[in-house]
Amino acid sequence: MSVLGVGAGGGHSLPLIVAREFATNVAVPVFLVDASNELVFYNEAAQMAFGTPFAQPGVMKHGDWSERFRPTRPDGSDYPREELPVVVALERHVAAHGVMQVSAPDGARVDVEITAIPLWSSPDEFAGVMAIGWMA
Repeated sequence: MSVLGVGAGGGHSLPLIVAREFATNVAVPVFLVDASNELVFYNEAAQMAFGTPFAQPGVMKHGDWSERFRPTRPDGSDYPREELPVVVALERHVAAHGVMQVSAPDGARVDVEITAIPLWSSPDEFAGVMAIGWMA
């Protein structure tokens, strides 16, 4: 699979390509997930969370990237999958926000806020999600 239209065959919609351009020019962590729930990009500010520049792992399947963070509620209790902001945006196609604890690459638990915004190619063609995060 190509990374946001770069390389053979392209394959990603204009909203994801434009979102990637936006993400490269902001100072907060941003990551992009396509409609099939693959992590297709994260910006330099998000490298701390992922522990590596995007070019190293490249596109990641859902299980590969979601397990890395092990999100919980700030009190340490389970954060139901269906309530996670990225999942809400992916499955219900509405914007969502949440406060949670995630695992940093060094294993430390960190409080973060995540806002996930659905992206559309047209009124009836869902393209994916842009998630923006910051330390809570």
